[in-house]
Amino acid sequence: MISLVTSVMNRADRINPCIESWVSCSEINEIIIVDWSSSLPVRNIITANDKIKIIRVNGETSFLSLCHSFNLGILNASYEQILRIDIDYQLKDPNLFSILKNKKKNIFYTGIGTNIKNFCFLNKNLFLEINGYNEKFIDYGYENFDFYERLKKSNYEMLNIDDIYKYIYHNPNAEIRFLEKPKQGFNFGHEDGTITVIAKGKVGYIKPLMIVIFRNEGKTPPPIPLVDESTSSLGS
Repeated sequence: MISLVTSVMNRADRINPCIESWVSCSEINEIIIVDWSSSLPVRNIITANDKIKIIRVNGETSFLSLCHSFNLGILNASYEQILRIDIDYQLKDPNLFSILKNKKKNIFYTGIGTNIKNFCFLNKNLFLEINGYNEKFIDYGYENFDFYERLKKSNYEMLNIDDIYKYIYHNPNAEIRFLEKPKQGFNFGHEDGTITVIAKGKVGYIKPLMIVIFRNEGKTPPPIPLVDESTSSLGS
């Protein structure tokens, strides 16, 4: 069974066509959307569906922590197989899953080298083994290369789907552009363990590797924004 994981902040115009294509696909059993403090909450934009789970993170003013959002989403995925894609990737041919069904547990699929470069399909245990995405990255794009290289160093094989564009449509004018860079006062915190598990208002940490960025002007790191439980699931 497959959990699709994506994250978003303020891209309402691109959400619905893509989500509709995911919901209609019988191969996708769960859709996790990490709503990173969108000014208009995602739950107010999309049509409710039993497949969809929204994790709302409050208190963020910019989308610099893309890795943090995907770590949060994948850690909350219910199923072993993970499909990680961007919010503006629209599934146009479900025959993609006939390729992915043949996947062995020591293989992961990517779209590197295409305009669907943020596509990744893998087993969740691979993600956990290398401690997820490296939250030191605060821009966009390089986190994938780092993630794939660490998987390969752990003796997992990367298979690239060169014709991924046949199965997924990506609007070439919809690329994320981060214009905002870290301001004075940014520093790193919680170096003793930083993949966050956010559930029922609690934050826990597992293996040391990742670093969460806090805007704290050199002071003690503030609490990580907690999931708004009232919006964590469309079904509730």
